[in-house]
Amino acid sequence: MTLETSKPRDRALIWRLAAGTGAAVAALAIPALPAGAATTPHGGASAGPAGSVTTPGTLRGWGFNGDGEIGNGTTDNSDVPVKVKLAAGTKITQVRQGCDFTVALTSTGSVLTWGDDTVGQLGNGTTGGHSTVPVKVSLPSGTKATQVRAGCHHALALTSTGRVLAWGDNSFGQLGDGLNTDSSVPVFVDMPQGVKVKVITAGQFHNLALSSNGTAVFAWGHNQDGQLGNGTFADSNTPVLVTLGGVTLTGLTATFGDSLAVTSQGQVLTWGDNAFGELGDNLALARTTTPVFAQLPAGVKVVGAVGGSFHFLARTDSGDVLAWGDNTFGQLGDGTFTQRNVPTFADVSGVTTLGAGNRHSLALTSQGQVLGWGQDSSGELGDGTFVGGPTPVQAQIPANLVVTALGSGPGTGTGMAIVHKK
Repeated sequence: MTLETSKPRDRALIWRLAAGTGAAVAALAIPALPAGAATTPHGGASAGPAGSVTTPGTLRGWGFNGDGEIGNGTTDNSDVPVKVKLAAGTKITQVRQGCDFTVALTSTGSVLTWGDDTVGQLGNGTTGGHSTVPVKVSLPSGTKATQVRAGCHHALALTSTGRVLAWGDNSFGQLGDGLNTDSSVPVFVDMPQGVKVKVITAGQFHNLALSSNGTAVFAWGHNQDGQLGNGTFADSNTPVLVTLGGVTLTGLTATFGDSLAVTSQGQVLTWGDNAFGELGDNLALARTTTPVFAQLPAGVKVVGAVGGSFHFLARTDSGDVLAWGDNTFGQLGDGTFTQRNVPTFADVSGVTTLGAGNRHSLALTSQGQVLGWGQDSSGELGDGTFVGGPTPVQAQIPANLVVTALGSGPGTGTGMAIVHKK
């Protein structure tokens, strides 16, 4: 069944509701890892190392732009990368996209947003309308951000002191402040006393945070499919502890109704919905409220992962890409349109960074190429066409630019790249 509406967020929501959900399953115990397992972080909430430094630069954006989420001063879609209108001297170190807006971290620790502002997701104290150029988020005085993430209509920022800020839509409690009231300015997430966070990630309507020691994950927001991982299907407007079993984690990511964690041994844990095989367990479960291991190929270690609406991508320590879940538009990149219920190799290698959108995927290679595959109805692949497919094509990044990082988000139909001149 093909379902199309005007915005990526609407297409994702309708598709998910049409798919339905499976029956609940009992909580499953996660076996403890062997003693002496490595604890050095090597995978982050993106597909790169948690401690890696992105060379600051300017931005190029492409794809869906109905609310100005490309940031080039228009609301016209673009099938090739165009320049984001940053203020003179602004350098970006991180960029993520919601369903209809974009959030970026600057080299000075400030945060910029642009696109839709219906529920205050721009974070600058306004509500309604949209902005086609970047505006500054109203962070608390003296606060510096070190990470940013975007849900569907809300955003997160991790501060230099290990606290988490959130703003925008709060209908499912995704701001984590104990309320269900939207906020047009950042509010502090009500983390348990003494907990410091080192990694954040946002699904479309829920969030995850990894503690500084890598042994505890907290989740909050929507929980219809068990994506909070605490053994229930109840939404929570404050962080709850995910049910883990003695593992040390290095990275997190999330989709519409699923969550994923990368362990220090290169394994992958998933929880939530499994309608499209997102758990990677060969459909052993309809859905689960506690983590299970995805069935990785023998001998493969994962160092990072990203999530689209209903699919996951994972980068291995050798630079290969594993993909699983929904493949209706070829977003798994394996040359087929076949749903994959276990992680399967995509037709791309030498990858340093990954990005996943609503129904498309992106990869940055060690040669500096930006590759895309999957849906391209709004120019999501950036190759100068509106023709998608299940095999990677190259985005038209200007030859005088070097790409250092990609932007992504589980509900977006847009692509972003941080660039600097050669």
